[in-house]
Amino acid sequence: MDTAVEMQTYFDGELRRLDILLHREILRLRVRYRLSLDEFRGLYVSDQQVDSLVRNIAGGSEILEELPRQAKDPPEWAALELTPFEHDVVLLALAGELSLKYETLYAYLQNDVSRKKPTVELALRVCTQADRNSLLPESRLLSTGLLTATGDGFLARELTVPLTVLRHLTGLAPESTIPKATSTHHDVLTATASLARLYLIESASFDDTRSAIETACHLAQRPLVTIDLYAPDQAAPIKLLQHIESCGVCLLTLAEMLAATGARRFFQELANPVAPIWIVLPPGANWRGVIPAHTVRVLRLPDAGYHDRAQLWNTEVPNVLAFELAARYSIGPSQIASAAAYARDMLALNNENREPDLADLAGAIRSQSESTIGGFARRLLSSQTWDDLVLPASTLRQIRELAEAIRYRHIVYDDWGFARKYHGIKGLKVLFAGGSGTGKTMTAAVVGNYLELEVFRIDLSGVVSKYIGETEKNLDRVFAAARGSQSILFFDEADALFGKRSEVNDAHDRYANIEVAYLLQKLEEHDGTVILATNLRRNIDDAFVRRLHYVIEFPAPDEEHRRKLWLKVFPENAPLDKAIDFSFLAAQFQLTGGDIRNIALDAAFLAAQDGGVITMRQIACAVSRQLFKQGKPSSLADFKHYHALI
Repeated sequence: MDTAVEMQTYFDGELRRLDILLHREILRLRVRYRLSLDEFRGLYVSDQQVDSLVRNIAGGSEILEELPRQAKDPPEWAALELTPFEHDVVLLALAGELSLKYETLYAYLQNDVSRKKPTVELALRVCTQADRNSLLPESRLLSTGLLTATGDGFLARELTVPLTVLRHLTGLAPESTIPKATSTHHDVLTATASLARLYLIESASFDDTRSAIETACHLAQRPLVTIDLYAPDQAAPIKLLQHIESCGVCLLTLAEMLAATGARRFFQELANPVAPIWIVLPPGANWRGVIPAHTVRVLRLPDAGYHDRAQLWNTEVPNVLAFELAARYSIGPSQIASAAAYARDMLALNNENREPDLADLAGAIRSQSESTIGGFARRLLSSQTWDDLVLPASTLRQIRELAEAIRYRHIVYDDWGFARKYHGIKGLKVLFAGGSGTGKTMTAAVVGNYLELEVFRIDLSGVVSKYIGETEKNLDRVFAAARGSQSILFFDEADALFGKRSEVNDAHDRYANIEVAYLLQKLEEHDGTVILATNLRRNIDDAFVRRLHYVIEFPAPDEEHRRKLWLKVFPENAPLDKAIDFSFLAAQFQLTGGDIRNIALDAAFLAAQDGGVITMRQIACAVSRQLFKQGKPSSLADFKHYHALI
């Protein structure tokens, strides 16, 4: 007989036996008190409704005989070795997940229409061979996680079956609940689901890895139990599930768990499993010394490739530019599904009855990336375009080449195989070198706007720490948050982080060099675009420069470019005097674009309180102030015939 049919036959018999147990308790209640005749009860469940729900049993007055237990339990139940009372309690809690009629029956028996889950008190009344000790917090049912009990007190606590246990006790999850996984993950994990081994996987996305494992288990016809080891009360089920041969176990393990007391002993107990157990760790977690190395098989799950991402996008949002999304955003299956759901939710909130388009999905991804990385960075908000950049032709050409390289990198890395041939090549690393105010930050924002990608300026004050090891941890969080979101990371004044290594004279110098080496590693591993900006290129460590794909120089503007900057710096609505001598300003003052922007803003404030028109006088005063900030006194030789205005 087919396994699914056997399981259905088993539950038909068990639920019929449960119906009799419930009906016996219903009759006892009616002898003592006819609940549904109480005129003060308000909402209630009627006797007739209850009688119609109890399967094949007439509403007689006699106490019915209990059906005998079935001679043989399915392997999923037999392996648990439950007592008759424990078996009936689990069945009582499980029945509500199999048929909604039991919610009505439980509400009726507990004299409370809002109580749709069985309580400890109801279990003690209904189940045979009642044993109060079996429902205490330290009992096997609750301490191992087969049941969870919520609520205050003891008798009033509601009993539920966790989803993972439900799937195990009822057989395989239905096809519709099996999540999507990439084909690359299929290739790696399919064989593991049929071997009783201990596997270790480092993954930045627990959701994606768990989905891949569950898909592999489904193909192997093996239920999967997932346990989050971050929560101690959920770690206990593994002690029970060690001997369940038909079940696979996925342990989601945070780095903090590895440092917990007893962690080494816990993992040692898993050394000889009778079913596959996957331990999922975050990248870089120090597991050696805690998990016995000789007992585990370390697996490497490749990132979702361009074509895998396109297939996932096409499944979530058909008829949208799936290949465009796959090329633009290097994100995994769970993030793709989350972005599609977020976009649909936002459309529904705005009463737009349509499927999400490319702009909707891009906005959903941006909102996700901003929420994860915002703690260490701020988003560069700018509406500037290529027309706003005033740079030499050679610099502009390199910047446009950079933007197109970001757009089409999937062709080089994935389709042409460069990522496979040269291991470690993933993202793009760029250096913007030039003096302060030469347009490095604006250029990063323009590239982001052109590609419709978020640009995050890393807040060095929140990253760099005086405490040993904290800077690396903070940088690790930054790269982890930006991983896969395709956000551009912009490190301004990068020499503060990526400076040259020094000669080792003391322990501090030695640690500083270790810190730089660590940053080199993180920079290479990052799969997105990183832009380093520095005022002094010679301060950047040579090891960083060798790993950069582009080094773009931002020279100080010459007279021609300074004149263009003066003409572009004022908004269209700004009230400018036609007599302003922009040619004189460009020729006389060797200012950068940042200086000119500050001068324009200062002159506008002066004009707002003095006539409402920006004239040469306000600009001359603002130029004088800017020169003073730079330690340059205003001289007649500089201002010539405009000197009188200041």
